[in-house]
This record gives sequence, structure tokens and C-alpha cells, in this order.
Amino acid sequence: MKSLIFINFVRTVLQLIVPDRCRVCGEFISQADRPGICRICLNKMQILDRQTCHCCGRPIAGALLEEQICGSCLKVPPPWKRCFSLVQYDSPVSDLLHNLKYRADTSVMPALQSIVSEALSTTMHQELKNVDLVLPVPLHPCRLKERGLNQSAYIAKAIFKPGLVDCSSLKRGKVTIPQTGLTGIERRRNLRGAFVVHDKASLRGKTICLVDDVFTTGTTVMECCHALSKGGATEIYVVTLARVIVNR
Repeated sequence: MKSLIFINFVRTVLQLIVPDRCRVCGEFISQADRPGICRICLNKMQILDRQTCHCCGRPIAGALLEEQICGSCLKVPPPWKRCFSLVQYDSPVSDLLHNLKYRADTSVMPALQSIVSEALSTTMHQELKNVDLVLPVPLHPCRLKERGLNQSAYIAKAIFKPGLVDCSSLKRGKVTIPQTGLTGIERRRNLRGAFVVHDKASLRGKTICLVDDVFTTGTTVMECCHALSKGGATEIYVVTLARVIVNR
């Protein structure tokens, strides 16, 4: 942990004394560009702001209605009111998130903040303006110690005012294996009962926004939402920076 703090301190100092470079391609960034990422790399990301399910946020090909709901949500409504994903999980977003998540490289945060600023929609801003608390998907303490940071907490603070972000009310009560490579059934079994509400009184009657880095199958946020509902939350929204898009 101390070595990660020192490495991030050195990175911060270097950023102050040398010209800013794009955290993706390494090219120098002009003053006209957003911090941390050049315009060429920024233009490569796919913003998910149109033709998406009004409930789960999954892209719907040929959607005609502004509040259209996909067949899956009509058949089995998810445990949240609405889910927003800002961009498609692909390069350069996937590269930046990988460095933040597995290398504790906080120098990518200016680039991720720029992506958030570029992709944040007026609709999402208006719908979430009355949220009482923002809860990042938690890591188990053992995993947090191993990684050095919780990437979801960093993303939550990049999207919302830091004062709204609560990193203590929702806990991960058991160590689980990484979800990568697991089937849908295996993911659900792996995460069953993994999340618990630490202080139910702090959530009772509140409108909560749950934040994660990537929406893959939705298993993680679903398990979190079930725990939050049991903990007394009245209304739950979900926001992820990125979403894995599966072509059907």
C-alpha cells in the first residue's frame, strides 16, 4: 500500500513539471483538448446516450420511443428504477479502467474524468439530481488491500459530488472469485449473499445510486440492489461508466 502511495505521488509530481500527455496514446495534449486524453482518443469511445432500454440501459436496435423498455425488463423487471451506462466498454475506456483497477494507476483519472464530462447526458443529470446517497460497489477488505484502491469509488467521485459518495454503508461480506470467465449461473452463485448493508438506518427511506465501473451481465449490481432493498432503500438507480455490448 505504501509503495502504491509513493508511486502515485511521483506520478503527480511529474505531471506538474512536464507537459500533459494523453494517458492512452502518449501524445502531448494541446490546451484545446480535455485533460488527460487527446481528442483523437476521446473520439474513439462510443457514447451510449440513445436507443437504449429505459430500464436497464441496454442498447435497443431501431428503438423508436424515448422511454422504450426491452423485452427482458418487461418479462423480469430488474431491482432498480433505471440503469445508466455512459460508454461502451472498449478501447480506450477499457485500457484506462484496466490500469486503474489492476495497477492502482490513478494518473488515468483526468482522462476518465474527461470521458465522464463528454458522455454525461442531461437526462441522467436531471433524473439523478434528487439522489440522497451514492454507493460504490464495494470490494472485500482482502481484495482492497491487494489492489490498493476501489475503482468504483474513484468513478463515483468522478461522476457525483464527493460529499454524496458513501463508501461505508454497503459492504462485501465474503471473498468471491473474479467474475471474469464465469457463466451467468456461476456469477449468480458466486455473488449470492456477498453484499450486506452495514447501517440500515442510514439507508431507510433514501433514494440510492449504486455505481460500478463496468456493466457486464448485471449480476453484481443486481445482488447489490437486493441487499440495498432489504436494507431499507426506497428507490435505487444504477450508474456504470462502461457497458459490455454483446452483439445479438
